[in-house]
Amino acid sequence: IFAGSSLGAKQAYKNLAISLGQELVKNNFSMVYGGGGVGLMNEIANEVLKYDGKVTGVITERLKDVEAGHKNLTKLYVVKTMHERKAKMAQLSDAIISLPGGVGTWEEFYEALAWNQLGIHSKPIILLNVEGYYDELYSFSLKASKEGFIPQSTLDDFFLINKVEQLNIPELQKVAKQYAYKPRGVTPADALIEFGLNVASAEPRGSIFATAADAAKEPFQRYSKSKAESEAAR
Repeated sequence: IFAGSSLGAKQAYKNLAISLGQELVKNNFSMVYGGGGVGLMNEIANEVLKYDGKVTGVITERLKDVEAGHKNLTKLYVVKTMHERKAKMAQLSDAIISLPGGVGTWEEFYEALAWNQLGIHSKPIILLNVEGYYDELYSFSLKASKEGFIPQSTLDDFFLINKVEQLNIPELQKVAKQYAYKPRGVTPADALIEFGLNVASAEPRGSIFATAADAAKEPFQRYSKSKAESEAAR
């Protein structure tokens, strides 16, 4: 989970974090996040813990003080650098969901998408777009693809969901298990070493799908695209 270290200006953002936390526990998901004890990241962590879910945090020594690292997590990893933090979170997770947040959240989301593109990992990557928060970000990504800077295969790993109810957690669990490591033009071992990941984490987790949409079939709603348009794009 990537989420803001502030609550944002609207109550809807906090409500989203709470709803997602409840859905994760209800569907037997554990949660991995940045380990902070403030903002939306704190809200979702508290909600998962409230219902006896498991929460693992990964935080740097510096941010542990700045973000008042959460005191009651199931497990907390304290690492030295942001690079190590993101690599550890990726290693521990099977899917990525981003809630509203600022530049740190955007950077984490786009880096995860880039790692899919490079073949460093292979995970469904989701933006929760409450009250249109990520409309412009998604539109910009579409523009970047149209202008030739983001391949269509990368957009096929990118899901924009407007409500937690549309997320369909049980289907996400299936898709996460079906996703497999698949190199896309880089040497797997070199890429993993470069980004600080253990080569062993590249073991396949299931059948290879050409795109996330192929794996997911219907559970995710493409933002501003019909099924026919999605099929044509592939």
